[in-house]
Amino acid sequence: MQRREFVGAIGAGVAATGATVAMTSVDGVSALASNPGRDPPGALFEAGTAVRSIDPADPSLATHVGGFGTCEGCPTTRVREGDQLSARSFVVVDEDRTAAAAVAVVDVQGWFAGYKQGSYGITDLRREVAATLSKPREAGGIGVETSPGDVLVQATHGHATPSIVGIWGETNEEYLDYVYEQTRDAIVEAARTTEPALLETATAGVKFVNNVVLGQPNSNEGWLKDGQLPIVRARKGGYGTGETGVGETLGIYTQVPIRENIAYGPGLSEMTTGYFGAAARWLEAELGGTAVVGPSTLGDQVSPMQGDPGRLPDADESWTLTVEIEDAHHVTASAAAPTTTCATAEERTLPSITP
Repeated sequence: MQRREFVGAIGAGVAATGATVAMTSVDGVSALASNPGRDPPGALFEAGTAVRSIDPADPSLATHVGGFGTCEGCPTTRVREGDQLSARSFVVVDEDRTAAAAVAVVDVQGWFAGYKQGSYGITDLRREVAATLSKPREAGGIGVETSPGDVLVQATHGHATPSIVGIWGETNEEYLDYVYEQTRDAIVEAARTTEPALLETATAGVKFVNNVVLGQPNSNEGWLKDGQLPIVRARKGGYGTGETGVGETLGIYTQVPIRENIAYGPGLSEMTTGYFGAAARWLEAELGGTAVVGPSTLGDQVSPMQGDPGRLPDADESWTLTVEIEDAHHVTASAAAPTTTCATAEERTLPSITP
């Protein structure tokens, strides 16, 4: 599929900002333009973001890579140069400060709800975070009654990220504890540093990415693809507060229906954030703020590595998927602004694929 066709298709994403939305054409590409029809609203929420590193920098934190086998030299502390494993959080509090919602995306291959070794599971984390946020600000919380159901924590399921589930090698309990603490602290930091913001939402349809754009050999006929690509963007202070008439991007949260199999950890003998890290960096460069990018449906939403004859050993190949998907993000996120008309994302040079 040509880039122009791809961007045109995802131009059907819906922007929900209290403005009416119309289709228009920019340079021959169908895109979204917003027509406010009335004065846009001011800040209706508070939003905050935070990022904490989970790199196993100390030898005591050495861990196995969550790939498709044991890697040479594992457990390891090696992280790909220029990359950083992290726990990223996006938190929203309503205008009346009566409710809060927190999400965190963590660069690990998986994370159990509970562990026999101790209180290291996602369920433990959600309970602790909810209890902390419910405390008064002077006690380290935010003074908003929060339940574990208001806290979402997910692993990226990358196969070049650390394994803390014991499948590809024994779990390092010290590293597991470190990941737990850093994720907890990222959520609490995001919640305690919220500021007035307006939320924008949009959705693109990308169900063809796995079997058209990527030519996925094991895209099974008869199996429905999850094509929902939702995105939420928080703008600082709402509209009319920045030099361009809209507030700067504070944060972005999005879920991509894809399995992160592109970077082959054991083959690299090092760890990397793979697609999701590349996607977050791309969004931050294009739109600003802090991007929190996680997976949605896994299932049969497989990426090229398992289906292609050769594996893609280089994490840079994440860009071959990132550029296509993030064009969708760019169009949908930009379309959410009532004064913005979206054009085709500029052309980028893709790295060559060397199996």
